[in-house]
Amino acid sequence: MLLTITLVVSAVAALYVYLTWNFSYWKKRNVPGPSPHPLFGNFPSFILRNHPIAVEMDNVYREYKSKYNFLGVFSTRSPRIFITSAELAKSILIKDFKNFHDNEFAEMTDKDLDPILGRNPFMLNGDEWKAKRAEVTPAFTTSRMKSLFSIVEDVGSRMTKYIRQNKNTPLESKELAAKFTTDVVSSCIFDTDAQSFTNEKSEISEQGRKMFDSSFLFVIVMIFMSLFPKLAKLLKIGMVSKSVEKFFTKLMAEAIHYREKNGVQRVDYLEHLISLRNKKEISDLDMAAHGVTFFIDGFETSSVAMSFILYELAKNPDVQERLRDELLNASTGQGTITYDTLLELPYLDQVINESLRLWPPAAFLSKKCTEPIELNLTSTEKKNHRNRR
Repeated sequence: MLLTITLVVSAVAALYVYLTWNFSYWKKRNVPGPSPHPLFGNFPSFILRNHPIAVEMDNVYREYKSKYNFLGVFSTRSPRIFITSAELAKSILIKDFKNFHDNEFAEMTDKDLDPILGRNPFMLNGDEWKAKRAEVTPAFTTSRMKSLFSIVEDVGSRMTKYIRQNKNTPLESKELAAKFTTDVVSSCIFDTDAQSFTNEKSEISEQGRKMFDSSFLFVIVMIFMSLFPKLAKLLKIGMVSKSVEKFFTKLMAEAIHYREKNGVQRVDYLEHLISLRNKKEISDLDMAAHGVTFFIDGFETSSVAMSFILYELAKNPDVQERLRDELLNASTGQGTITYDTLLELPYLDQVINESLRLWPPAAFLSKKCTEPIELNLTSTEKKNHRNRR
């Protein structure tokens, strides 16, 4: 019994030391910041889920922004620089982007364990990131985006019909926006009608939700991968389930087969991927990864942005009325708005940008410095914080 207790106490003590031994990292470097908590670091809500992590980060930002341009914080047990200066953020994301083009999330993915997510440009580093980005970028030229506008209009008509059919029923804006974006991206990527407005259990929607699983178990897996990355790879723990991976790989393969067998021609993202495969002989897995990349960007982030725009318009009826007037004045005799006209609506642009400012779809962006660089990290209180690397 005594031996058991001793072993348990020793194990707990060893775990505590492992989780906290690095907590003096920023103090040794005289970098300001809030005190971290064992296991949680500075952002307990990432594990406890008692409130959104964006709220927790915002609280830290508001507490320190008037004092410092940057802080030393901890994500679980790993030291991170928390930027509070807009100019410094601009420098990292624009001016000196070549030194910060890698994303931290790339360290948590492995192409062998996550064949699809691991090939997402957002999850790649260095030259591989540049190569994949170069493959995707040509798909978003003005002419291609314009050619996809008819798909957006068609899905918009279906959404209008759905709203009218449910006019006496409260509608969740996030769910409504998710139906819209699911149908749009499914058509553009997989040339498939997801039927989100007619089928409450649309398979594509369900698989998409699994990809963005935020259950407690998923969070535990993420924490484990963050704390013990080598052990996670040894145990072959991935971020995306094999069922989701298999579904989207099969969906992409079937879409390509149908197009090639029937000689279907349509200027969309799928056509770009088929053309890319014929030129560079990319694998089916790479094709599926590119498709899922578009799906992730179009399904989740766009639906979150849309839902908050709807929320703000509901809160501000005067803004809603002014925007409605602008759209009505810009519409044709058939009640439609052309792609070119849509891009020239200033108030619509302001509404979208203001909503994105208030409610950004991504809670935070974590970049990794890939090349040594000196940044102006001057603090208003700590003068010796200048030019730290």
